Amino acid sequence: MFNYPYLVELLSPKRSTGNRMEDFLDRFAERYLRIMDEGCGVSIPDNPMGQPRLGALESFDLRDISVDPDRVRDIIKSCV
Repeated sequence: MFNYPYLVELLSPKRSTGNRMEDFLDRFAERYLRIMDEGCGVSIPDNPMGQPRLGALESFDLRDISVDPDRVRDIIKSCV
């Protein structure tokens, strides 16, 4: 399924108001693009530890980032 040297976990930006949200989105985009440039796969968990965060697709859309579905894995973690 994933045949990459590394699978890097990347957290989506926290929900925030004001200028912090723009900073969080910029940092997410920079990190995502760096991971893609290095040839690694990326895992973006959905609300880790119950933290209110943007969804992966929402974050991509807000920064107009294209998604490589073969290298991005959106994992939904649930607490049992």
